[in-house]
Amino acid sequence: TEGFTLGLGEAITLLSALLFAVQVAFMAKLGDGRDAVVMTAVQFLVGGIACLAVGVCFEPLPDFTVLADPEVARNIAYIIVFASVLALTLENVGLAHVAAGPASLILATESVFGVGFAILLLGEALTSNILAGFALVTLAIVLNETIPMIRRKRHVVMHLENEGALR
Repeated sequence: TEGFTLGLGEAITLLSALLFAVQVAFMAKLGDGRDAVVMTAVQFLVGGIACLAVGVCFEPLPDFTVLADPEVARNIAYIIVFASVLALTLENVGLAHVAAGPASLILATESVFGVGFAILLLGEALTSNILAGFALVTLAIVLNETIPMIRRKRHVVMHLENEGALR
């Protein structure tokens, strides 16, 4: 049977989720009225410097000769251009035009789609833990959208009752 465990990978994932939430809040708060492309460039610059510092301290120097292989160079170029620069730029441009709450809900589905495509395209196993994760993400989105709507409706009804309009 599958049990619940919290290992290093899960801890890194949770930390990444926290940092992702900070990034969304940062862009929502500080990105208003600023150029989202410039803000993205600043994010890459700061992140690149931080990662370079950590890499220099804790990792051996990489073997740059592998870049001579055209397939490796193409793969790295794809990751840099499409999966990083273009994806984050479009995300930040979108965040500049959508409120932080709905944007975070849309972005919360990223993991669902990532795992879904891994199952469909790469043959990953669909486990009970994955199904539970899908259900939790979906439930969180539904609750986050419906609870405020119910509260607003109750507030309007109470207001109308106090005014005597619903008697």
